[in-house]
Amino acid sequence: MSENEMPKHIKESIEKEKRMGQLIMDIRDDLQTNEKYKVFFDNYNPGSIKSFIETYSYKKASYLTYGELYIEHNRREILKYRNIAEKKIWEIQQKKLFDLQCLWRAEMIQIPEIESTYDFVMWERLIENCPFLEPISEEEFQTYREYLLSEDYDDCRWTLSNWQNYDDIKESVSGDDSAEICRWYEFCDNRKGTPSFLLLPDIRGEKEERFIESRTEYHKKKQAESGKAVRTVIPHDQRPMLSSYDHNIVEKFVKQFESGKLYEYYHAYERTDMDSNDEDLDVAIEILKEAEEEIPIEPNKDWRTAILLTSKKYEQRKIAEALERVYKDYLNRLEMGITFEIHEKEERIKWYKEFAETMKSHILHGRILLGEPPTFDF
Repeated sequence: MSENEMPKHIKESIEKEKRMGQLIMDIRDDLQTNEKYKVFFDNYNPGSIKSFIETYSYKKASYLTYGELYIEHNRREILKYRNIAEKKIWEIQQKKLFDLQCLWRAEMIQIPEIESTYDFVMWERLIENCPFLEPISEEEFQTYREYLLSEDYDDCRWTLSNWQNYDDIKESVSGDDSAEICRWYEFCDNRKGTPSFLLLPDIRGEKEERFIESRTEYHKKKQAESGKAVRTVIPHDQRPMLSSYDHNIVEKFVKQFESGKLYEYYHAYERTDMDSNDEDLDVAIEILKEAEEEIPIEPNKDWRTAILLTSKKYEQRKIAEALERVYKDYLNRLEMGITFEIHEKEERIKWYKEFAETMKSHILHGRILLGEPPTFDF
């Protein structure tokens, strides 16, 4: 294959190697002939100088060729954890907003900016500039940092879909095993040593539900009167879903219907498949590989668990370090009166604003149907 026929990336690689080779020779020649190095070399055994020059020539050429790439890699590593910390600091405010929601639902407080429970879901998306939340105090910051470095820490981004989803969060503390739990909310309540605000009654929510039901029943009645077909509601089948991805279901099926040999094949295959598709383990290994420091592996009988624990603790520490700088920036912006960047996407904010307004109009319509005034004073 001629040079002209070579793919572009191969030609570029060859050119890079040529430049690297020339750079090594130029550096080696400089080290051997330039008098400025003589005073330094005279302090060492003459027999070791030639080997040093050969090795250092290659090292210096590598530094010059790839140094910027490694600096950029280190910058990305720092920025990665700063970006995470810039979002996570607002979890402190989400917890405060959720506590206010519980108090507001129990009719223990009033908030001028809140007209219905749906407003809390909207302010969740604008948490960075929520006007009725007190600024993050040093004590609140230290509590969150303590949580971040504790064994209780869990990334709520993966375990909680909505920070202000009152019904789902209430299920999580009622003992429903299928409900998602936010460890930060639990940690915060335990740290304060006070009962969860979720134990308060949902007076306001029940009132809103009554008005919305009134509107729903009205529209059902109007549909029936106008002769329009009423949509048939198919009863929900309570039986569990059959999934080929559920190992317990598949094993039960194989055990019941297949031969003993196939059952043996099944076990061998699934074990290999699970070993080769351990995504959490792969991610953990990548995190540790990119770390710019030596990290001792956490002791554990199972090497997989040891790596996962080590990776988690490393990430916790790096986020906590970044969080210190983020909190200082937060205080500076507060002092200067600079608004904070909104992390939620603009189209999602718009959707939740429209959703809140729609639901509030339904509530007011329901009040009118019940002979009550169309206001939120109820």
